[in-house]
Amino acid sequence: MSGTYNKMLCERCQQEILDLNDCTTPTWFGTAPVCSGECNVGDRVMARAQSSSDVPSDQDPGGFGKPCWSGWKVRCHQCRVLGRSLLGSSNKRPTCTVPKAGRAWSGTPAVVLKPVKTYAACCKECQDVSNCRRFHVGPSGCALFVGPKAELRVVPASYGRAGGGGWQAGSVQATA
Repeated sequence: MSGTYNKMLCERCQQEILDLNDCTTPTWFGTAPVCSGECNVGDRVMARAQSSSDVPSDQDPGGFGKPCWSGWKVRCHQCRVLGRSLLGSSNKRPTCTVPKAGRAWSGTPAVVLKPVKTYAACCKECQDVSNCRRFHVGPSGCALFVGPKAELRVVPASYGRAGGGGWQAGSVQATA
């Protein structure tokens, strides 16, 4: 009834993949007057509000700006992916496969790291995440997949800059 909190459909991961102690400064997303703020995949939602007076008392309204006539602004921050025990029981780092140019994994990634734009950096992020099995990198960043099912698909060249060789997919394999 307050208008500040609304129902959300959430999916709880079996194992936390974000380090909630190592996050960026929270930022408000959504532009007045018609706000449609959303956090990116991998960002943590801190608050939702239509005006600075709607901001929950445990949150800082700083940077909120003009109120929304419709929709919501969302306060988010991106957290670092945890570096936990690696695949299998071996203490050795898993290795990444040779990149598959022009390919991407189907399905919903566990996290998307927008600043990560190279195959080598995306590979390292996947190596550092417990249960990460597959990843792809493209113009929109590095996507990490932890689930067992996915299909490797060709990214059509018709996607312009985002298609073809702009994408690279790989997977990690435990070392013996």
